[in-house]
Amino acid sequence: MMFTKQLGKRNLHFSLFVFFYINFISCPIIVLSLFRRSNNNAPLTVGYINRDVRGGASEVDTDIKSTETGSILIKEVNETTAEEIISNKSASYLTFAASKVGDGSESDPDGLPLRFLNMQKGNREKAKLAFNATVAWREKHNVNTILSKPHPTFDICRQCFPIYVPGKDVAGNVILVQRPGKIDLKLAREHNVTEDDIILHYVYLVEYCWNILHPGPPDGVMTTIIDLKGLGLSTFRDTNSRNFVIKFVKTMSNHYPQRSYKTLIINAPSWITAAYKLLAIPFMRASTREKISFHYRGKKQDETLRKFLGDSMPKELLHDDKDEGAMPPIEENTIEEPGSNSTIEKQLRMFCKDIVVKSGGSMKC
Repeated sequence: MMFTKQLGKRNLHFSLFVFFYINFISCPIIVLSLFRRSNNNAPLTVGYINRDVRGGASEVDTDIKSTETGSILIKEVNETTAEEIISNKSASYLTFAASKVGDGSESDPDGLPLRFLNMQKGNREKAKLAFNATVAWREKHNVNTILSKPHPTFDICRQCFPIYVPGKDVAGNVILVQRPGKIDLKLAREHNVTEDDIILHYVYLVEYCWNILHPGPPDGVMTTIIDLKGLGLSTFRDTNSRNFVIKFVKTMSNHYPQRSYKTLIINAPSWITAAYKLLAIPFMRASTREKISFHYRGKKQDETLRKFLGDSMPKELLHDDKDEGAMPPIEENTIEEPGSNSTIEKQLRMFCKDIVVKSGGSMKC
């Protein structure tokens, strides 16, 4: 009671909202246990290899030359370079599934990737429910082929919810910056972009990261920076923004589990640590707690970011940067630097634009 009075009712509500956001990213087990069983017989496509969710013999695409053993064939498929994929851009090259060769699914009796078993602490039935739900979700939203489809609202979606890849951290992991305080659903409505469109834009980015930018190993992880700047009670009070954030974090944590290397929450309110210890830590696994850290605006936060991000440190995240407006659009002819205008972001937009143009369309802005 004393803590609640000190924290304040408004801050307590906001804390719950923030921890919901963080915990669903770091602890998807909370939600996944609620999923119903999906169809186990839906076929999957892994690169060029088709196989059933439950495992079994592989059926190889006719474009691939046969080899003496399946293991050699798998090795050849996995060593397809990002440059070959990008230059080809055919539907077969740009088809990816919930499971990959090397993620444990090929030797698992139920075709389960090891990430889903780890997420459920080895509980096979829960892992099957979770994975089958992911397979069904990918089929419903055509996620397996999302990179081969035109995405003309790329620029608008990244303005509505600034999420970008500034580079790789000092350990070689992909860095993903999320800025939920800059969510602009009003802008989305003005351009007839739905909340689902924004979420699928994020899915598009993540699929690009795991299948083209960083295609292996299948158990790759990323460092996530969650910038709380601008995220306040107004976000919590706005029903549309609140519901969007809840839907977003559920989608990502449900279908991309065990992908976290580190999660750095920056520009956090000064009182949030006490609330975190009371409201979140008791429900977290020790392994999850070790991955999450809170940081407060200032030079010390800058030092921590530089320590983990190295040369990929976005200047707009520094405490003295005058970053108050919307995320600037990607400029193809500007100097490349870590941040929302990074080399990776430019390559991603060029990849997207090329497919849009080849389909006879144009990028919307």
